[in-house]
Amino acid sequence: GDRQAILKSLSERGLIQAETRIQDVWLTPSGRVFLQYECEPQGNPTISLNLLSNYLGFLRRAFTQSSEPDDQSTIQTLRWKKSTPPKDDDILQMIRTLDHELGTGNYLPIFHLRQSLQPPLMRDDVDQALYRLQRRDIIDLSSLQETVAYSSEQIEAGIAQDIGGPLFFITLLESSV
Repeated sequence: GDRQAILKSLSERGLIQAETRIQDVWLTPSGRVFLQYECEPQGNPTISLNLLSNYLGFLRRAFTQSSEPDDQSTIQTLRWKKSTPPKDDDILQMIRTLDHELGTGNYLPIFHLRQSLQPPLMRDDVDQALYRLQRRDIIDLSSLQETVAYSSEQIEAGIAQDIGGPLFFITLLESSV
């Protein structure tokens, strides 16, 4: 984290020149809902075939997910009411689902889980649930080493530690996969 701040400062002062490259981009569940139901572009732009292909792929996945018989297989079906907050096993299922749907390779950033669970759960509720799952040896929590690929908001969604960086990734342990 300090390295990024130093590099940014040197770049702003004109002492170094740096390239900023986005490595990974993904659509969050709320982004999918926005595109599916709320986004209404206006104007008369020229649309490339690649853009059209990507949009059609998005629609196909959205239709496939909504027609799947297994209610536990999609993020949209894992929603809870404030009166009945999710239990630890529900949160574990959410971790599995997010890891699978986002393709994070059993290295799920915590901010994805927070986006899916808040509301109904508050930040501390999510932290405590993750600690309980970790104590049961179902998940492991690890810190972020390289901050370049994440925004400051995403990094802040981690679990702050007294020493070192925040806990940032959730890994399902072998017995729970």
